[in-house]
Amino acid sequence: MAVKLDLPFRHLVHIAQQRGDLLCTHVSPLRPALMGRPSALVPPESVRALAVGAAFLGSGGGGRAEENVAQVARALAERPVALVGVEELDATAALCAVAQIGAPLIGTERLGGDELPTSVAGLEGALGRRITALVCLEIGGQNALVALSAAARLAVPLVDGDAMGRAFPGIHQTTLTLGGMAAVPMVCASPAGYTITLNGALPNDQAETVVRQALPALGGRAATALYPAAAEHYRHHLVRGSFTRCIALGTALLTWLARPEPSSPPDPALRDLGVELVHTGTIAAVDRGLHGATVVARGFGAAPGGSVVRIDATTEFRRVLVDGRVVADLPDIIAVCDTRHGRVLTFDEVQPGLSVAVLRMPAPPAWYTPAGRVLAAMGDHRRDRPARE
Repeated sequence: MAVKLDLPFRHLVHIAQQRGDLLCTHVSPLRPALMGRPSALVPPESVRALAVGAAFLGSGGGGRAEENVAQVARALAERPVALVGVEELDATAALCAVAQIGAPLIGTERLGGDELPTSVAGLEGALGRRITALVCLEIGGQNALVALSAAARLAVPLVDGDAMGRAFPGIHQTTLTLGGMAAVPMVCASPAGYTITLNGALPNDQAETVVRQALPALGGRAATALYPAAAEHYRHHLVRGSFTRCIALGTALLTWLARPEPSSPPDPALRDLGVELVHTGTIAAVDRGLHGATVVARGFGAAPGGSVVRIDATTEFRRVLVDGRVVADLPDIIAVCDTRHGRVLTFDEVQPGLSVAVLRMPAPPAWYTPAGRVLAAMGDHRRDRPARE
């Protein structure tokens, strides 16, 4: 899908000149150049599609991405953000990942706060150098918009990629961890202005434990800047093209969900992205427990009264069974769409009586390796339980 880019590029050039760490040359009416190579600005009108695609990639987790669409679109109109491929950046350029961690609802309310700029500034202080471009830690859920908003606030480019390719609950559950990159030094900033800096030889999973234990003292939610490294390291371990793919996914989903009967097979645009329709039906029950939930839906099938669709979830949708047969399983991306209202649902939004379509999409290949499967399953208290009929 071609998108016409007609935003005021003079603002980006002015920003680049002010910062002094971008080389903008040969700027055409439609495309600037970063590091001497072509790039593109993120159009404000693409933010809704980005949010819908991010909601899908959240696999039921990551928070409600669509609630901040208008706010982020306004920020982009005022401060355009350049979307760059990691290969476009100089190999020695300093990058870091950004995200909000903790309670998603608080994150929705605090997207325009000072925590993200504070965390990046704190990391720059720890490193003794400026960050050239930002990387999205997690393309699934709210953090896709968080990274875009942070790039606008800081007037730096945003890399077209992320460290998960979906949503996971832990900051250590990344392709960067799989590649041996360290999450520390990292800086967390709270809405109240407190910061925590983690340094030293701290393994990524232990950094996750320390940060989670500190979150209550930080108000339940914090912004973080982490995984500082040169662009050459990110080139080897990043999930590339995440934002471009997410916008394409959201655009195709909006078209499909606008149909009178979106329970029909996905459009070719969705199939080209690997999206499959698993089943359709009506949610009959939601059994929420200490470590997650089981969603039971009645669908159409050969069995008397229709097939039984069961979705196991923790903080994300993890497994789908149809009449006892596993049809999607972690690390697959699983989305539940409200076909009546044309929305992608989060884990917290599923409730009895909703007409839904269950979709599946493969995760990035790194998650299907033996090490990837182990890391993806960390923190899932339900993985060792036998499937129930």
